[in-house]
Amino acid sequence: MVDDRTSIANATCHRAAAGSGHGAMPARRLAAIWPAAALMLAGVAGLAWASVPPIQPGDQVVVIAPPGTPQMQTLAMVAGAQGALVAPGRFANIAIATSPRVDFPAALRREGAWFVFASPRLAGCLGAAKEETAL
Repeated sequence: MVDDRTSIANATCHRAAAGSGHGAMPARRLAAIWPAAALMLAGVAGLAWASVPPIQPGDQVVVIAPPGTPQMQTLAMVAGAQGALVAPGRFANIAIATSPRVDFPAALRREGAWFVFASPRLAGCLGAAKEETAL
């Protein structure tokens, strides 16, 4: 009698554990999410790229050199492309530059820059402070 109750209890526990979703089930769910996550990431990257305005002569551009490039070499890339430094970046391989040349982005890439894109200009409350006029 005790053996019957024990075997029934064990069988019930095994069925409950098998149906609870533990084991390989979460891995299967994660595998199903990867394609959706990849599509979302590609969509966000595409929207970000589409929102970058085209570069016009005289515009400020962000120059990104290969990682580990010393700041002097990044500045030499800008000078080699006949550009002027507007501001150094937070990292040594990043700079903001400008040039009246039409082919300035292509010249920067020939000098070794990995990425060149239009520099975003912040406006509104993040822009420069306005002068107050006297009453």
